[in-house]
Amino acid sequence: MILLENKIAIFNKIVYLEREKDCEARIEATKEEIESTLQKKKKELQDMKKELIDRRIYLANEKKYEMIGKANEMKRIKKLEKADELVGLLIDGVYEKIKSYVKEDSYNDEQINRFKKLLDNLQEGSYIVHVLDVDVELKKSLEDLAKEKGIKLNFVSLDPKKLGGFIILDEEMTYSIDKSLYKILEDNRYEIGKMLHFALKG
Repeated sequence: MILLENKIAIFNKIVYLEREKDCEARIEATKEEIESTLQKKKKELQDMKKELIDRRIYLANEKKYEMIGKANEMKRIKKLEKADELVGLLIDGVYEKIKSYVKEDSYNDEQINRFKKLLDNLQEGSYIVHVLDVDVELKKSLEDLAKEKGIKLNFVSLDPKKLGGFIILDEEMTYSIDKSLYKILEDNRYEIGKMLHFALKG
């Protein structure tokens, strides 16, 4: 009887040990699975955190570059406006100088020299010439030079806004040569502006 009981006890112990071993193995496998899952989730969270931080840094940099770009554009516009303002003031100053210049002898001499250079390109015939009403001496000089080349000049009033100089048109008015002081000044406005823009660049 005792022997049977011993056998049963031994059997039960063996079964218990097997079950305990099996349970421990399952517990260990579950722990490993849980640990693996935790590590994966941890990595996912770290990746998400890094991605979020990188995204915020990117957006912050984009905003910064946008603000710098706007600031630089505003600075460039201000410089251009300042340059344009200075060009305007400079041109206004030149206008005043021209008003004095047209009263000097050198004014007539310069217009005569400009006209001489044009004569070589003019065909014989009649031309319309715009000059200021006050430029009586200039008219006489231009007329005398033209006669030597077999050219007849018909004088008409030059718009005072043109400041001085002369404008030549062929009799059919198909083309004109504008040598007015206003045109010369306007032709140089771009160069004046460009020089001022470079001067203000620094």
